[in-house]
Amino acid sequence: MRLTKYYHSCFFLEEGSDKILFDPGIFCFMEGRVDPDIFKDVQAIFITHNHPDHLDITVLKKILINNPGVLIFTNTDTQEVLNKENIACTIFETGEKKIGSFYIRAVEAIHEQLLIPVPQNTAYLVNGTFLTTGDSLSYSLRDLKGVKVLALPILAPWGKMPEIAEFAQSIQAQHIIPCHDGFVFDQFRERQYGVWQEYYKGGWADFRPLAPGEAFEF
Repeated sequence: MRLTKYYHSCFFLEEGSDKILFDPGIFCFMEGRVDPDIFKDVQAIFITHNHPDHLDITVLKKILINNPGVLIFTNTDTQEVLNKENIACTIFETGEKKIGSFYIRAVEAIHEQLLIPVPQNTAYLVNGTFLTTGDSLSYSLRDLKGVKVLALPILAPWGKMPEIAEFAQSIQAQHIIPCHDGFVFDQFRERQYGVWQEYYKGGWADFRPLAPGEAFEF
């Protein structure tokens, strides 16, 4: 399986000719960072929750034009937003689905607390090996411990580094791909990567930052 990270929490997974996309949000595409036209022959798009950094409606519409027939999966909360934009989608917030060679499991995962009401959040596990949690460090996800690759949100208004590190340790992933880091200056992001790399130096997990557009095969 080939995993490509773009900015923030946008991930593109490929297995042979099968392709799925997660959380195409605003920080990925602002200022021309990523051209949405690069996403071709996508079979499914998964959206963890209704926040603009995970769902850019304008960009999503462009991706849909380039990928006729693509399926969109999300939760009830986000479906209501997409319906208002006349974007068809399927509720997928628990259970499993097969998309080509991908087996995707949806898990309810409460969004971390903010000073404003938080949306419904759904985590997705792909082929039992890749876990993207949206904006959640929920205890409900700890039943998935032992996954090979964890997309770990390392920067957020709701996040404290010790709590994020404790969550990652509870998941016991072999590889940690940092994400939710597209809203800060490059220098700050690189500094944070350095802190995390030092923390995991000689530890139980491989902390693996990916530059925008860089891929990791596992």
